[in-house]
Amino acid sequence: MAKQGRIVAPDHVIPPVFTQAMHANGQHMVAGAPLPKWRAQDSIDVMDLNGIQTSITSLSAPGGIPLTSPTSYRSGKGMQ
Repeated sequence: MAKQGRIVAPDHVIPPVFTQAMHANGQHMVAGAPLPKWRAQDSIDVMDLNGIQTSITSLSAPGGIPLTSPTSYRSGKGMQ
């Protein structure tokens, strides 16, 4: 493990609930590429490998997604 102490910002996350909401609304690609699989543990492993102590996260492009109904997405679920 590298020496800790670095900060990375922004660290783009693509939680499963975000991918599911995008797919449910017909969005399957971002910047011309399919949405990659993302896992929190993979991000933590990369942080440890590169000595990153703090990560300031943001959703990956396209950021906000128009939803067909307010009940089709529940904030905070699916982040594992």
